[in-house]
Amino acid sequence: MTAPLTHAEISGTPISTLANLSAQKLLVLKASLSRDYVTAKSALEHLDRALNQKYSERAKSLRMQEGKDTGVVHFTDGDVRVSFDLPKRVDWDQEILSTLYTTFVSTGQDPAKYIDCAYRVSETKFKEWDTEIRQLFEPARTVKGGKPSLSLEQITE
Repeated sequence: MTAPLTHAEISGTPISTLANLSAQKLLVLKASLSRDYVTAKSALEHLDRALNQKYSERAKSLRMQEGKDTGVVHFTDGDVRVSFDLPKRVDWDQEILSTLYTTFVSTGQDPAKYIDCAYRVSETKFKEWDTEIRQLFEPARTVKGGKPSLSLEQITE
């Protein structure tokens, strides 16, 4: 049996060549890459926690000096430039926004100047509706395929 391809060899192999490999060879490659991915992802997450522990207080202090709670700060540690980003995440109270929307409409103001609205329909609920109601909504509904996934499994008899 030949040695399995390395990550670099797999990345450098044309897709058509990989697609022509036997199912057994693809199974072995997929299993190997999946194991390596899980191991590398776990190690990277562990290292990120260590980096956070090492630099978070310094970054927090710099952000406070700059008068901000979030965002990117840069500093050096020896001959390494560290960029520490704490992204801003804003959540809006939906009930309050709904009340504001209604208030704007009732006072003749255009709520679209202030509020962006997105409507969603639960697919589970949609399927449970009577045909008459579903037909009202069907012109607004577009169904697209998602990202395909597949798995390979050794058959044992």
